[in-house]
Amino acid sequence: MSMQTTFRRENLSLTLGAQAIICLAVVHIVFQRGSAPGPFLLVAPLLFSLLLWRMPTDNVWRAHRYLTLQGVLTFLSLTQEFLFVYLFLILSGEAMLLFERRTSLIWNGIFLFLALLANFHFHPQGALEPASRAIMIIAGFILSVILCGGIARVRQDRNEINRLLAQLSEAHRHLQEHTRQSEFLAASEERNRLARELNHTLGHMMTVAIVQVEGASLLVEKEPGRVAANLKIVHEHLTAGLSELRRISKQIGTSNREAGDHSLAHKG
Repeated sequence: MSMQTTFRRENLSLTLGAQAIICLAVVHIVFQRGSAPGPFLLVAPLLFSLLLWRMPTDNVWRAHRYLTLQGVLTFLSLTQEFLFVYLFLILSGEAMLLFERRTSLIWNGIFLFLALLANFHFHPQGALEPASRAIMIIAGFILSVILCGGIARVRQDRNEINRLLAQLSEAHRHLQEHTRQSEFLAASEERNRLARELNHTLGHMMTVAIVQVEGASLLVEKEPGRVAANLKIVHEHLTAGLSELRRISKQIGTSNREAGDHSLAHKG
């Protein structure tokens, strides 16, 4: 799933809430004026709402262009109707979610300045004094920064945890692979050692036995009494060689079983 899709899914509730605020503002204007607002006050909020669903997250400069366009639409709407100051609060929250802390606070400063400019310059009259409205605007921005900033930090922490878990999983996979290679090398070294031992021990014994057999064949006619002694030596060396062969075969079997058990344990 792309980052853009994930971001939209995570912000679905926030986007729907923003749409509800826009609709309520337009409805309030209709009841306040007793008639439908002018074309611009209908088109601008509609365009603002459509752009909410196209908020970019995969490119920083596109995100800046997005907030610039939305800020212009909001300011132009705010110059005609003060209720659209709520759109700046929406943009404030989006800036906290889109950018790092410093950049998002700069955007919030720009939006707050434009909201206060519209409050004092374009709407000096109203049910509340401009100074009282300014306090409410500032409080709204502070609340938006705190709430959306907290959401952004939670998401950053979650993404960092997921990144660390992915690194840990990769390291674990490499460790298992290294362990299997180490076990294979250890088993190969053990087999080579046993082969060398088998070659050395049995080779020596077989050489002695061959020499004794050759000597016995020469003494059969000249000294028959010594043949029995030579054959006894041959028998002893062959017996010892057979015992050594069984011992080394048993060690090889044990080594193979241990390697198989380790392999099954890693697969499990």
